[in-house]
Amino acid sequence: MARRRSFWGFRTSPQRGSAITAARALLAANEARLGLTGLTFGTPRRIRSLGAHHAIFAQEIAGKPVHRAYVVHLDRRNRVYLIKNRAVPFPFCHPQSGLFL
Repeated sequence: MARRRSFWGFRTSPQRGSAITAARALLAANEARLGLTGLTFGTPRRIRSLGAHHAIFAQEIAGKPVHRAYVVHLDRRNRVYLIKNRAVPFPFCHPQSGLFL
């Protein structure tokens, strides 16, 4: 089954706290749906643009980063409207799988 790389066409209700807090909450609440079970992410960074916030999460595999593995886009009211998925799925990213170099 193919993995979805982007999720769009939705808008969550406004979230309290920072854009990073709202993005983390969305990813945690949808862990199974997004295929995040078993994945490890480092400290995210936030970029502000004219009308939005962008929470950028780097995945970590055996201590090495997968840059921009997950990007969560939020408007100025902390409503998530787009998720981009570039994470390496768990069976392939596990160091003992033999598939990760």
